[in-house]
Amino acid sequence: MGNVEFGIPVLLKRLTDEFNQRQCQCFYFTIPNGKGIDGDKELYNKLEINAIRFNLFNKWNHWKYHEYRLYTEVEIVNMLKLDRDIEKVKTGLDRTGLYKHQVESYLESIREADELFGIDLFIVWSMRLRERTIYQYAKKHNIPIYIFEHGYFRPFTLTVDTEGINFENSLPRSSDFYLKGTFDEERFQKYLTHPEIAVKDKSITTRYREICSAHSRSNGLKGEINLRTYITKLDKKKLANITKRLKNKYIIQPLITKRVDYQIAAYNRLSEEMIALGHQYIFVPFQLQTDTQTVLYSPYIKTMLKLVAIMSEAVAVYNSKYQAKLNVVFKPHPMYKVKEPDLNMLDIIGVCKKYKNCYINTTLSTSTLINSSEFVATINSTVGIEALTQGKKVMTLGQAFYNIEGIVQNVEHPDQLVDSIYNTVHNPRNEELIKHFLYYIRFHYFAEIFYLHPDLASVRRLADRILDNL
Repeated sequence: MGNVEFGIPVLLKRLTDEFNQRQCQCFYFTIPNGKGIDGDKELYNKLEINAIRFNLFNKWNHWKYHEYRLYTEVEIVNMLKLDRDIEKVKTGLDRTGLYKHQVESYLESIREADELFGIDLFIVWSMRLRERTIYQYAKKHNIPIYIFEHGYFRPFTLTVDTEGINFENSLPRSSDFYLKGTFDEERFQKYLTHPEIAVKDKSITTRYREICSAHSRSNGLKGEINLRTYITKLDKKKLANITKRLKNKYIIQPLITKRVDYQIAAYNRLSEEMIALGHQYIFVPFQLQTDTQTVLYSPYIKTMLKLVAIMSEAVAVYNSKYQAKLNVVFKPHPMYKVKEPDLNMLDIIGVCKKYKNCYINTTLSTSTLINSSEFVATINSTVGIEALTQGKKVMTLGQAFYNIEGIVQNVEHPDQLVDSIYNTVHNPRNEELIKHFLYYIRFHYFAEIFYLHPDLASVRRLADRILDNL
């Protein structure tokens, strides 16, 4: 929970304050060179987070327990696979050995902390290498664990799960489970997409931002001095690599972006005209190629180029086979320029140019594109749930926790895509099942809390939910 940019430390502070008031001592496992409060102890202290820091790094000659020996190779791989596979996507390098050493070091440090303090409960945010290692340790030693993540009704719900997030979560995959559950139509209509009891407490977030800004200013000169020292110590090879990366970032990439923006502007006009005329289309949102959902839970689509290629071809075949005039509109992920600036958008545009029914749109909102579509096709993103809440049919191309018969049309293999498009277009939605499913995840599964601006009452309810189940 140490990412400063997204404000998660605010929730960490509020929750550790609440736990300490209930006589629960808290610890925060940091990692070397981590982002935000992970790697910045001074900022951590300024934020007055009520948890003792414990560094998850142990040198080989200090190992006492050799905790890693308790785990099978499959368990070790499960801890490191996400970070390893993301690294492969970004750099093409296989750094399994490096990540395996990190896992072994983390396990030893967690064991040391457990022996020293007697850990009764783990809470982690998301499921990267550190968190997946903590999870495996918790399961091995029968210690309760809760995994937090952004909820699917944003920004006022939080995932609180004991097994995992997204496809790995603990939600039942049986339609009968949801149909047999309670359902309140008035509550569903009034609060499905709006907070029922949680409120924003912007005062703590404002104070948090002030502390972060002051800390950043006070460390500006120090950072400049450290950078100068760092540069003077670089050898010619490292300096050449840095120069190459800077050239790509500030010269080459802006030129490519300018070309991309020009061509997408034309697609924006064409797609808006097509939608305004009331033509049928499938809305296909992009996902980040380095996101957990794509890396781990998308068996046959690993890039957005592949997504565009197979969807465009499938729609063309569908139109030819059924004498239809179905279009497809793709929308890039809103964060791709920041998180994946090297995304090959020119190649993606090149594929779209081959098909007359293929469009890209960046100007219309996701909600608008969902609302005007025939149905939504997604790998496994939150947009699928958003489409269900807007009364639209959904087709999934990857492993999603909502891949439940009667809720979505899941395409397990690309060979099934054309038939799946036909089934999605012509088969009606199972309204009763979908409403019961949405009701359960909204009011029973996700915790209601503005996790970026958590009010005290919501934090107390969250603490009750966790501690009452120990």
